[in-house]
Amino acid sequence: MSQSGQQDDDEELRQAAIDRLPTYDSLRKGILNRVLDDGKIMQGEVDVTKLGNQEKKLLMDSVLKTAEEDNERFLERLRERTDR
Repeated sequence: MSQSGQQDDDEELRQAAIDRLPTYDSLRKGILNRVLDDGKIMQGEVDVTKLGNQEKKLLMDSVLKTAEEDNERFLERLRERTDR
């Protein structure tokens, strides 16, 4: 199995474990990517209620950026479809 496939499986297992938590606990936990000093990306489970102000700001910026990109791609595909 490739390293990418293994990482995808690990991520799915972590997400499944969070999904099995009681509702209150699953709302407080998430999986975030962290860039290490050597440039590697590490995924880890975090309690979002314990994030610092800077970490909260980075998380919100990331979420909003992703939502904007998803909306933009959706609208571009919709325009392409209606132009046909």
